[in-house]
Amino acid sequence: MIGRQERWQEDLFVACPLSSLVPDDHILKRVDAILDLSWLPDHSSLTRIRQRWGMERFKQIFQRIVRPGVDAGLVGGKTVHIDATLILS
Repeated sequence: MIGRQERWQEDLFVACPLSSLVPDDHILKRVDAILDLSWLPDHSSLTRIRQRWGMERFKQIFQRIVRPGVDAGLVGGKTVHIDATLILS
């Protein structure tokens, strides 16, 4: 019989609100404070809008979503994140 090994293991499940895992000074908390998506039925709406109404209407809706971030100074257009890859321009 092998002796008992004391090993630390990360919890597989965390029972807490996701917001408690994001630091108060994180940019996502600032975005959440200014972004109102109550007018949008659900996240899959954007895919359906793009497919059904075309790119021009999608562009208008996308700009409406991004505008509060620009107005609040959270979006500057100098850094772009694509698929979790940081690209500096």
